[in-house]
Amino acid sequence: MSDISPQDSFETLKKNVVTTISSYFPFEKKQRKLVLEKIWVEDKLDVGDIQSQADAKNFERTWGVPVKGQLKLMDTGTGKVIDTKTVTLARLPKMTNRYGYLVNGNEYQVDHLFRLKSGVYARIQDNGD
Repeated sequence: MSDISPQDSFETLKKNVVTTISSYFPFEKKQRKLVLEKIWVEDKLDVGDIQSQADAKNFERTWGVPVKGQLKLMDTGTGKVIDTKTVTLARLPKMTNRYGYLVNGNEYQVDHLFRLKSGVYARIQDNGD
């Protein structure tokens, strides 16, 4: 586990979540279209901040960061902007320095994922394929 750092793992997760959420936009119907102008993750938590992790456990909260987006509602006929708003699209649990996640006050660890070795996994079927 020494080659995996919680911060590097979370950076990869942030990048993947932003890419995935962005792929769902724009939503378009007959008269309106919802466009995602900008998306970002407000990551203000420090992996070494034990006090905020303890608070999350004690008050049964998730220790995570919000994924925010700036949305624009447009009229498809005229192309006119009806409304622009910044909203929280999701909340990402952040990995602690103990390689776990605090969700609703409970700490979950995914140790079994670290046991996999890198490389290709293959299974030989009965017919030899």
